[in-house]
Amino acid sequence: MKQLITFALLGGLAAAAAVAEERHVCQLADLTRIISVEYEQPGEPVPCRVRYEKVGESVTYPWNAQGQEGYCEARVTEFVAKHGGRGWECALQAADAMGTEKSQ
Repeated sequence: MKQLITFALLGGLAAAAAVAEERHVCQLADLTRIISVEYEQPGEPVPCRVRYEKVGESVTYPWNAQGQEGYCEARVTEFVAKHGGRGWECALQAADAMGTEKSQ
């Protein structure tokens, strides 16, 4: 019984770690954009959608995937590179399950 409880607790910790979200924060002058992937089921690669936030303005979802793993992540990588090519400074950040930011 103790082994079952220990296993359940460790499984819960792994699930909490899978909820961690990476996002790219891009800045140009006083403008900020946040580019990230949102997952319908935490810990599952699909379905997903790319979230593009113009801080203080709007949020859009330019891409999504229902069954193609890696699609949303590839769109984020390309979109961040496109911003960088236009003079934006982008930095990767991780937000844990509690919503606190960790700069990387």
